[in-house]
Amino acid sequence: MPLPSNAQELVAQIHQVIWMIRRGQREVTLATAALELFAAGTWLLTGPNLGLVPTGVSSYVASGCYVMGAVLLVWVGYRLWQQAVPPPLRLNLFRQPSRGRWPSDPRVACSSNGWVATAN
Repeated sequence: MPLPSNAQELVAQIHQVIWMIRRGQREVTLATAALELFAAGTWLLTGPNLGLVPTGVSSYVASGCYVMGAVLLVWVGYRLWQQAVPPPLRLNLFRQPSRGRWPSDPRVACSSNGWVATAN
């Protein structure tokens, strides 16, 4: 995202970022936040922090950024894994009705105890 040249472009970019956080895909938002946390931690350790954070504290803040970034990456991985793996097939057990489908119907599998198992 290029730097804005005037205030209207800055406001438009802020609205775009807010839209991404609110209505965008959660995985993209979490991965972007993790990347920003890793960049902030690296900047605090290696770059000039302009006196914004005291030198002794910057290593602790950088470590916190790394930890939060790692937690977000694990969360993104978990969410993607949940989307990739389908839920297990659930069997419905119900009592065979006295009227309705007959045992000769190929859609009904009768058992000796009168319960019928069908897949959803």
